Amino acid sequence: MTWTVLSLLTWSTDHLREKGIESPRLTTELLLAHALGIQRLALYLQFDRPLKPDEMAAFKSSLLRKLKREPLDYILGETEFYGRPFTVSPAVLIPRPETEGLVEVAAERLRGRTTPTILDIGSGSGCIAVTLALLVPAARVTALEVSPAALDVAMANARRHNAAVYPVLADLFDTGALPVGPFDLIVSNPPYIPDEDRAELEPEVLKFEPALALFSGADPLHFYRRLADLVPTHLAPDGWLIAETHADGAESVAALWRAANLADVTVTADLAGIPRVVAGRKT
Repeated sequence: MTWTVLSLLTWSTDHLREKGIESPRLTTELLLAHALGIQRLALYLQFDRPLKPDEMAAFKSSLLRKLKREPLDYILGETEFYGRPFTVSPAVLIPRPETEGLVEVAAERLRGRTTPTILDIGSGSGCIAVTLALLVPAARVTALEVSPAALDVAMANARRHNAAVYPVLADLFDTGALPVGPFDLIVSNPPYIPDEDRAELEPEVLKFEPALALFSGADPLHFYRRLADLVPTHLAPDGWLIAETHADGAESVAALWRAANLADVTVTADLAGIPRVVAGRKT
């Protein structure tokens, strides 16, 4: 049998639907377009196109990965964040739309500052650091990451978007390895999912995304306490500490910020109305 674009779309969509894969038609279209090296909408102009053996092999490989519940973003090798494509791999957390709210809060707090210094802690894909570097071109942005593989992805994205981002490979809890600063903005999307919530995660997340970037451990405020500890030494006067939080943890993080003598502490909700971003200013 000779597989055409249309016959393959039809069969694969039905197969993914039977296996319980979300958005089976869209997923099939994206996988097939990726295998053919064309835009998704171009498939509709090529329904009768027969697939070559190498194209068929590439599509089959991608389809099998999806059937194992691997995230589509990892299969395609990129995702969109703040209107830009970002390279992703299993070494980094897949950027979420909620984190765009973190970037917006940070950019707003930097309004009017000509050459701010920014430290992105736990940079991962670099989506926060790169986006802020593009939104505030005169900023000096440092991306701190404990994983060498993740830092490689972050810097690949910095190069991809011609963003001035400086890499630092270091553990947040190793005080001697941290960049000196002080910084006008310390921003972070730290691991904040409680260990007891593991069972509630989708297989795509639990099996494939890096646990190092997901789970907070026994103490859900573990990383936030460490961020608060940096206020005296690494945050500049009038500087901002801003972090994304778990839906149930925003008020606890806000209390930590106040205990660290930060002023103007605010909690900003995401588009779903869930408290998500906590910000505070050093007086």
